[in-house]
Amino acid sequence: MGGPAFATQPDPTDGAGRSFYDPDFDHAGYTTQTLPDQSVPVGFDRTYRAEFDLSELPPGLALDLQSDDGLWVWMNGQPVGHWGGDWQQEGCVNDNAQCVVTEVVAPVDVTGLLSIGTNTVAVRLSNPVLNSWIELVPACFE
Repeated sequence: MGGPAFATQPDPTDGAGRSFYDPDFDHAGYTTQTLPDQSVPVGFDRTYRAEFDLSELPPGLALDLQSDDGLWVWMNGQPVGHWGGDWQQEGCVNDNAQCVVTEVVAPVDVTGLLSIGTNTVAVRLSNPVLNSWIELVPACFE
């Protein structure tokens, strides 16, 4: 699901003050968003959330990341990392989309942040220049 585009540096919060990456965040106003998403207006950010259930923990789960500009990722409310440009600064992740700087990032292992039951992955994308692009692909490994 994707949240509405916004143009402020602080992370969006819900009526109870929970950040968008908190598993209990009230995501009313979010809509189904197909990835890759190329619809973030210039000068805006967008947040994304996905929930998935696990009846058992996989041997390994990694996220393959790709973005045009800054990308922040959380799993179950815990920070996974930040890649690309800072807030409203150019810098691609694994995608040479005419960026001044492209950061190559290997798939990120998130196995240690998973739990049995419902899991939440949350992402923030910053889009300071012409293009926007985000892709996040999970892959199991042994």
